[in-house]
Amino acid sequence: MLHLKQDIFSQVSERREIVMRRRKRTRGFTLVELIIVIAILAILAAILIPGLIGYISTAQESTCLANRATAKRLLLSETALHGLDETEAAQFLSQNSLPPGKICPAGGTVSLKKDGDTWTVSCSIHQNGNTAKSTVEIVNDHVQDLMDKAFADYFKDRPSSKELDSTGTNFGTAIRRDLAELLNIPQDQADQYDFRVYRQTVNGKNEYYVYVFDSLGNHSSGDRIAATRYVFRSGADGSPVLDDSATATGTGQVATKLIDNKDEVKYLNTSEAFWQQDP
Repeated sequence: MLHLKQDIFSQVSERREIVMRRRKRTRGFTLVELIIVIAILAILAAILIPGLIGYISTAQESTCLANRATAKRLLLSETALHGLDETEAAQFLSQNSLPPGKICPAGGTVSLKKDGDTWTVSCSIHQNGNTAKSTVEIVNDHVQDLMDKAFADYFKDRPSSKELDSTGTNFGTAIRRDLAELLNIPQDQADQYDFRVYRQTVNGKNEYYVYVFDSLGNHSSGDRIAATRYVFRSGADGSPVLDDSATATGTGQVATKLIDNKDEVKYLNTSEAFWQQDP
């Protein structure tokens, strides 16, 4: 009988000890601990949230700038090829999956203004409404840099070479990429332009015809594309010098050719039979 009482007491003690252990393991936070945790979270939020908001704002501004540049490029191309006025601009962009209401992710009001053959695409929030330049316009502004790279990296050591296309797999694509980096063109916009350089010899001196135009990526063979043509003539030291009086605009025709008899690439045919210069 005594042994039975001892066993029962032992079992009760063990169960009580198990319950106490469980209570210790499931003990909640004290009020002081909760206050400390909340204070730490508040400090972290005060540090991180402004930075996060800044990142979001910067991303929105970059997206708005890129979208406006794309919109302007589309408007310039359509104006050169088919003519476009302000009343048709918004509908045209919407048909090309870029409605004005979606250009600024921050909700800025985007306006489209035409002045002659050029367009201003401005936002009420970003860059105080300044014009966003397209990639083609940036390259046009620095066409001397383009010619200098083409001359130094290609034509200078290849006296028999006649042409260089930005779509060429051997040299053209590398020069286009390096030029975009030199001009600080964002990586996602670096492929929004193409160029063609043609060299000919006149009276024993080299002349270079540089054409800058919209990317050929979205165009098919036979399409006509607006381009700006620049003429460079050899200076006293043989380096190309821009002849401002010979700059002109016009259209060329997209065509294809083989590189090393294996890689088919697009290029803009600007030969006399295909180049149509604007009046």
